[in-house]
Amino acid sequence: GPEQWVCQSKWVTGRKIGTGVLRELAAQAEIVRSDMDPRTVRMWIFAHNGLTGPALDFAEKHGILWSSRKEFDELLIHLGLRPLPAL
Repeated sequence: GPEQWVCQSKWVTGRKIGTGVLRELAAQAEIVRSDMDPRTVRMWIFAHNGLTGPALDFAEKHGILWSSRKEFDELLIHLGLRPLPAL
């Protein structure tokens, strides 16, 4: 198709997600680009507690969209869905 999404969900509490995970996501996106040849590849990650400072920089530089638990719950509520459960 013209657009492909490469997404990951990291339900990690107590710490933020670092650049290693984002590098893996970017590598997966490259595989999608080479195998499927879409016009657009979008990357998105759900990171429960957010991203570290260096990961924020990496995400911005590589066009990776991201949401923490707070933003994802707000989106779900906006769409009329229930927020994520407390685990």
